[in-house]
Amino acid sequence: MKLLYLLAAFIGAGLAQQGGPLVTNLPPNRGGSGTSVDIKFLPGANGSVGSTPLNLAISGSPQPYYSVGGTNGNVIGILIFTNGISQSAWGNFPIPSVVPSSLTVEIKWYTADNTSGHNVIWNFNTACSSTSVDPALSNANTVTTIVPATASQMTTSTITLTPSCSPGDQAFFSLIGRGDTETANAVVNLVSLRIHS
Repeated sequence: MKLLYLLAAFIGAGLAQQGGPLVTNLPPNRGGSGTSVDIKFLPGANGSVGSTPLNLAISGSPQPYYSVGGTNGNVIGILIFTNGISQSAWGNFPIPSVVPSSLTVEIKWYTADNTSGHNVIWNFNTACSSTSVDPALSNANTVTTIVPATASQMTTSTITLTPSCSPGDQAFFSLIGRGDTETANAVVNLVSLRIHS
């Protein structure tokens, strides 16, 4: 029995270190400080296409992939948003028993474009429902961020929103990369998405 416990702990630690897709919801009464949803992406094995916990359309959506670092050779999972078109990814998570008064959305990304004055635009749309599996998303929020002067530098765009939810609701959201209106002239690679109170 002790061996099984040790094996489970070892496997759990290994999974945590891989940094794969992770979606968590930690209400205050479960040891967290509030709602926390963390979404990451898995790089594929041996240079293959990665995976994402977000929902993607059959076509016209950002694509999961992998990014290989330079000198240090780090490999991370990313979601590629093509420049020149609008692309969306969707997700959902349960609202805890204590509804947060506000939520912060942290969108971590990078792009090879470092042209002065160019920008990246994100839309984040939300809805809450206790019964529908396909509610109309509203409360559109937009953030525009100037690309950094250093190409492929990790950048965070932040949106603060007020959720219109009730305890026990399911929260639905879409993240839209506005390649059709932003001025960045290279793909934008999403590294992670964090929603927290």
